[in-house]
Order: sequence, then C-alpha cells, then structure tokens
Amino acid sequence: MTRAIPDWPTATYRLQFGENLSFADAAAMADDLAALGISHLYASPIFAARAGSTHGYDVTDPTRIAEHIGGRAGFDAMCEKLASLGLGLILDIVPNHMAASPENPWLADVMRHGEQSDYASFFDIDWRAGDGRLTLPVLGQPLKDALDAGELSVDTDDNWGAAVTYYEKRFPLSGVEAGGLARLKSDRSALKSVLDRQPYRLSFWRNLSELNYRRFFDITDLIGLRMEDRAVFEASHALIRELVKAGQVQGLRIDHIDGLREPRLYLDWLSEFFPGREDCPPIWVEKVLEGDEHLPAGWRTAGETGYGALSWLDGVLVAPSAEKVFTETAIDATGRDAPYREIVMNAKHEVMAQSFAHEFVRLGESLASMVDGFSAQTITEALMEIAAHFEVYRIYLHTGAVPKLGPLHAAIDHAKGDRPSLARPLEALRPVLGDPDNALALRFQQQTGPVMAKAVEDTAFYRYMRLTALNEVGGDPARFGRTLKAFHAEMALRRERVPYSITATATHDTKRGEDARARLLALSDLPKSWREGALGWIAAMRDGLGERAPSGTHLYLLLQTLVGTWPEQGAADYRGRLAQYLVKAAREGKEETSWIDQDPAYEKRLEQAIDHALTGEPARLIESLCGTITARADTRTRARTVLKLTIPGIPDIYQGTEFEERSLVDPDNRRPVDPARRRKALDDDMGEAKFALTRGLLRLRRDHPDLFARGAYQPIDLGTENVIAYRRHLPEKCLLVVAHLRGEVPSNRPLTLHGPWEDVMTGERMGEGPVLLRSLLSEAPARVFVATA
Repeated sequence: MTRAIPDWPTATYRLQFGENLSFADAAAMADDLAALGISHLYASPIFAARAGSTHGYDVTDPTRIAEHIGGRAGFDAMCEKLASLGLGLILDIVPNHMAASPENPWLADVMRHGEQSDYASFFDIDWRAGDGRLTLPVLGQPLKDALDAGELSVDTDDNWGAAVTYYEKRFPLSGVEAGGLARLKSDRSALKSVLDRQPYRLSFWRNLSELNYRRFFDITDLIGLRMEDRAVFEASHALIRELVKAGQVQGLRIDHIDGLREPRLYLDWLSEFFPGREDCPPIWVEKVLEGDEHLPAGWRTAGETGYGALSWLDGVLVAPSAEKVFTETAIDATGRDAPYREIVMNAKHEVMAQSFAHEFVRLGESLASMVDGFSAQTITEALMEIAAHFEVYRIYLHTGAVPKLGPLHAAIDHAKGDRPSLARPLEALRPVLGDPDNALALRFQQQTGPVMAKAVEDTAFYRYMRLTALNEVGGDPARFGRTLKAFHAEMALRRERVPYSITATATHDTKRGEDARARLLALSDLPKSWREGALGWIAAMRDGLGERAPSGTHLYLLLQTLVGTWPEQGAADYRGRLAQYLVKAAREGKEETSWIDQDPAYEKRLEQAIDHALTGEPARLIESLCGTITARADTRTRARTVLKLTIPGIPDIYQGTEFEERSLVDPDNRRPVDPARRRKALDDDMGEAKFALTRGLLRLRRDHPDLFARGAYQPIDLGTENVIAYRRHLPEKCLLVVAHLRGEVPSNRPLTLHGPWEDVMTGERMGEGPVLLRSLLSEAPARVFVATA
C-alpha cells in the first residue's frame, strides 16, 4: 500500500548530488531510506551549474535541471519513485548568487549588451563604477601582460559569433565582424582595442579595487542577485514554483539567507508557493545564530537548517570542569595565549583589509556625502570598526518596518570604547545605518555577514585550537560546555517557537564528522591525561622533525585531527586525506600560508609532519590516547544520536552518518556512501550500535509523528550534570529519554519511574518505582522508553 507523504517531515536524509550521485542513484536507494525510517530526501542544489561543479551552489541556469545528474527526465523518475514510497523531497535552492561566468546565459547577455541587457538589473552590479563596464577579475596578471604573453586568443563561437579565450574560460566578443577575426588573432593591439570596447573588463584577479559587483563572501566566481526585485524573483524561481505546484517538491532549504537585501520580503514571496500554509510554510533558512540570538519574528519559515541545535548537542557532551586544563594545554602546545575574542577581532580586521577593503571603501565614499564633516577615509574606518564589533552576522532592516537595532547599537558602543578617536563619526553613523529607508544602510547589513563568516568560520576556527570539536559553524569555541538547565530551557523554547526546525549534527559544511567530534569531546573527561599525552606527543614530533616542524598551532591541530579520525585499521587513503585537510586548514588560517599567497615550502613541512606522525613513537602515543577514550566516545555518540532524534525539531541525517563516520571538512565529507553497507545493515536485526539506534528511533518518529511534532518537552532533574533525562508527551502517549552525557554516572542517584515502560530498542519492560541511574545505564549509555498501558 502506498504511504502518503506527510505534511511535515519526521526525518530528512541529506544527499549531495554530483558526479558520485545521480537521480537514478537516489531512486535506487529510496527503498532502503524508507526502510530506515526517513520521510523526506533533502537534496543539494540540482539546477544547472558550472561545468565540473562538485556542489551545485554555482548555478548557471535556474530554469534547467542539471543534465549530468539526470536532467528533468531523471528528476521526474526519481520523484515518481519517492512518491510511490510516501517519501517527500526538500530542495536546497540558491537565491543569493549565481556563477560569475559566461556559462551563465543571463550574465553572458550582460557581457554582450552591458547595462542595456534585459538581465542587467538581475545582478547586483554598480554600473557607476568601472566606467559603466562589468569588471571580471579572472586574469593571472594585468591585461596588457596577459596579451603580451599570448594568453588570450580569439575564435568563432556557435552562440556568440566571436569569443576571446583565456585558458579554459571563454568570453563573448561584441562588435567583431566575421572578417575581422583574422586580424585580431595576430594583432595584440587590435585585440586590446576590441576588449576595451566590450561591456565588460577582464582584469587581474588581485586588483579588487575595480570590482563592481557584490560577491558571495569573497568569492569572485559568484555574483550576487538582486532578489529584492520581484522580476528577478519570478524569473529565477519559475521552475521551483512549478516543481512545488506539481507536488514533486514538498519543502525548500534556502541557502545563505543573510546575503539577501530583504530576507523577510523574500520569504513572504516564497511562502506563496505553499497556499494555505503561508504563515508557517515548509521553508528552512540557512542561518547562523550567535549567542542567544533567535530567528527574527515575522519570518515565514519553519526554522533554520540545524546549526543552532548542533552547538547545543555538542555542548552538553563537554565536561566543563576540564576548561582550565584545556586552556593551559593549548597555550603550552601552540605558544599562543590570546583569548578567542581577540583572535576573532584580529581576523575581522585582517579580512576587511585583505578581502573586503574595496567594498568598505566604496560604501564609505557613498556614506561620506550623507554625514557632514568627515572624510570618506574616516567614514570607511568607522564602518570597518562597527563591522568588527558585530556579535551577530547582521541586522535586518526592512522598508517600512520598525527595525530591531540592538546589535547595531552594541557594535557602535563597543567600537567607541576601542577607538575613542572615531567616537564622533561612529555616533554620526548610528542613525544612518539604522534607517530602513536608506539604501546604503541596507547595503551595509549585507556586508557584515561576509566579514563574520570569513573571519570566524574560515580564519579564527583555524587559529584557536583549545578543543577543535567546538570549532563548528554556529558554535562558540570560547564556550566550554553547556549546563543542563540551559539546554532544557533552549529545548522548551525550541518546542514552543520552532517545533519544525531542522536538527543537524553533520552537514556538507561541518569542519569534522560528528563521531570525530565525539572522540575529541570525550577527552574532556580526562583532562590531566590529555595534557600529559598531548605535550608528550608534541615533544616527540619536534624531536623528530627538528627545524622542519610546523607551527605549534598546526602540530596541535594535527594531533587533535589524528585523535578524532584515527582508523582502527590503516586505510589506504588516510595519509592523503590528512594532507589535503591540513594544507586546507593552514591556508584558511592565513598565517604561514594562505589561498592567495601559498607557501609550498611550509605546506611541504605539514606533509612531512603527517608522515612522521604516522610512524614510530608519535603513532604509538596516538594509539594510546585513542585507547583511553574509545568507550567514552561511544557513549557520546549514542547519547547525541538519542538526543538528536528525540528533542524538538526535525532530525536530518547527513549522507552516511547513520553509521559511525570520522570525516573531515569538505571535500572529505562529500565522499560517496556505499549503499551496500546500508542494505546489509537493514537486513541485520542488531547491526552497528549507532545504525541500530538511528533506525529504531527514526521508525518510532515515523509511526508517532504527533508525539515528536506536538509533544511537550518536560525536563527531569536528576541532581547531576552527567546524565540527562526528559519526557516528550501527549495525553495519549509518553516517551522517556535517559542518557549518559559525560564524566561518570553517579552511583547513588535514582530515577523514579512512573510506569510501566518499555525500552524502544530492546523491548525490556520496567515497572514503577525508583531505579539507580548506574543500573539503568549499565547495558546501554542512552535509553528511550515508551509508556505502556
């Protein structure tokens, strides 16, 4: 019998479509995902993207489905299969940006016709800059040098008539007669003259001062869209609307909502795709919430995509008592004693000076005309100082609405304290930047998010090494653990405000796999042993490497990476994966090497350190460290799995994480998943502990959706921070969760059962009365019971 697709997901399964996964592959695994207990597939972007794209976020045409993963026919066939099993589909869409490439037909038209193109207004281009031409920083050297080196050539093109080629890139050439191509091929000055007449300018990639379009963060290959324009919205969402209306797509995940000029307006328009559900449509926004921040009131969304829950679930697995020892150990290991907040502040100033300087300069020049008595340079400095002190990604100014300006006022106040010489211009900017009718204020709020993201996630997270498991998107590495009281309060609020928000413990963007993090979190139970082992390992590495040793920061990162990922059996690709990760981490940290200014000699030292770490005394020490935490890591893996699947919210299983996995940041965490392993595990009544827990609880959620969607969240005080307990209940159904989180289970703490109860996993029945926690958790570190009549 065909199962109906539920209105709301009970659990999602994230799939990364690309060269390793097609629509046909997804259809082939649909039966197994349904058997696992999944209600909705959760797809990465599927629209036409740049050739060779590994992620789909560099969309070239939102009106076509990517052919390399199956095209429209393959998509239709997959949807038919999903519907036959009662599985829904949530689609990841990218409204903020498109590929800044001639492969993008809309942008190619702009390259041919400039501001007169029908698509000129689609892109966030400042036509007043760059002499009214679109600047494309794609050359490895200035244009004249590239021409002199013969790096540009001219030929015919089926679409454009004539094109200029720069290595693998091709750009349309307008105003070239067919007979004139021969001359352009041999005459550099003639080619230079033609290029100077194009509606675009090819420029040196390092010369960003001429850049005149909004990017995604600091990626010049991605150009911002003017999604606040209804015409742009309709053109870019026509196919999405069609798929939703046809019943092939049941929900949408919005990538980088903070990039949009007016997110609330966008969500209002998008909610129209779900008639009758506009107030709470099945739309989830990718939004990083900082500190006690919550989604803005009035947004038409079911919630965010899971980063908020991730930090809470990891936070209660940390033993806070270990903080002092971990802080001292990190200082001794790295030689760096700057507190996290200082590292973040320095990183913000660095990325603004290096990656975003021209955006702030241009904004400062424009604002100077509105703020009397200050030079453009002074206003630019003040803007950068405000951005540096933002404690959230951005504020949300909406035309005609009363804004919430607390984060802006706090940033200005803190900036005045740090830079008293800028007090007057900072104060002068306060009313201007808080004015929702000021286009420049709207522009500024689109700029603070990229500064935060690049400085925190992609810089500070790779410099601050106290406990790297906490260096995750949406997390705060300076916060060493969460109290159960705070956790319970957050879950109760989550159940009240966003019961359908997604709960994630791994995504395509997490820095390390959830079970690698579990190992590292387990170290907090044994701080003194960790300190002794870590410092001993670093000493052994330095003794062996001598002057070839990399920085203390990277040695300590390598150590934690090894502890988190160390294979029980040596994997053939392990060394290569480590090298790829450590080099990427060093480049992100932007100290000894970087993406822009790579230092091959230093990167070679990183690889030599890996080779040394995998043999002899360093390897023996790693084996010993891992041996001390294996059981404690397993406890955390099971506890987090149970919490994730029973707290308020919709759990998402990132591909492959139904099993233990200790991946690293992308591309490592985007490796293909073996479907045969899942098939075999489904046929095994017991199977791996994590898989069995996931399967059992996903099926429970599927069979009792109301209990998890509407059931109350009731904390149970056990008088210990090491064990958590709570109930989820409706009048007709009750669930009891008890899990060992960290440290030791108290020997004399009882839990009074108001039963009878039945263990969801084992079927064991428990009667009424008190039971000692140590006895209750002796067979399994996390247990889930349902009340029985």
